Amino acid sequence: MKKQILIPIFLLILLSVACSLGGSKATEVPATAIVRPTNTAVNPTLPPQPTAVPTEEEAAAQVEPTEDNTLDCLVTGTYQFDEVSPCWPNDPEELYSVTTVSDMRKVFSGIKDGAFEFEVKIPEEMYLYSFNTNNLYPEVILETNVLKIEPSVNKNGFILACHVNEDGWYEARMESGGYYHVYQYETVNKELGKNPYTTLSEGGTPAIQVGQNKVNTMRFECMQDSLTLLINGEEVWYEKMNVNSGGAIGIGVNTYAGKYPVHIGFDYLTVLTP
Repeated sequence: MKKQILIPIFLLILLSVACSLGGSKATEVPATAIVRPTNTAVNPTLPPQPTAVPTEEEAAAQVEPTEDNTLDCLVTGTYQFDEVSPCWPNDPEELYSVTTVSDMRKVFSGIKDGAFEFEVKIPEEMYLYSFNTNNLYPEVILETNVLKIEPSVNKNGFILACHVNEDGWYEARMESGGYYHVYQYETVNKELGKNPYTTLSEGGTPAIQVGQNKVNTMRFECMQDSLTLLINGEEVWYEKMNVNSGGAIGIGVNTYAGKYPVHIGFDYLTVLTP
């Protein structure tokens, strides 16, 4: 009797355990995924970090050596104008112009046939300068041979300039027609819209050789207390005066309205100091 009772009970327990195990597997619910909030803020673009400034030793090591570009411009001596010189601006776009030029394509300046030439093919009043600013002179003497190159009108202006500084300069002009002019150019008058040229002296002189293929020698002596113009060895003008001295030197051309073409040349330029 005891055995018969125990067996059913044992079977009942086994079935109960089996049902319990099978039921839990059938009714298993997938675990719910946990969604974590994300940070939607956009990170700002960071500015570039400053580059560290190299030390002098580091900078020197990074820079490759280059050729010395120091201009070898004469303090005194003669420029022969046989070839282009970096001491003398020669391209029309590099010249200093007091007036507006309507068409620079009709203006030539530069080294040609062993001379520094200026050629203007438009009927405009014009003042063009090539300034050599590499040396400054408290006193200086400029001497040159000038030539009118045909075809060219006699109403022209060969210019020698001295004491070129921030205040202006002094210049002597010679015309192939037999006239000379000496001016002081004042920057302040130009800035005020006034005529920057003050006439110091002008007039006709028989010292100038007039005609085709005539070479004239100009000499402009610029001291601290006087200015002197000589043409072909003859003193044309001298004046003792309070000179705004000290500065660079230059050559140039002056043309007149309605008078063209103008074609002139500077054969050489000798620079002397007293």
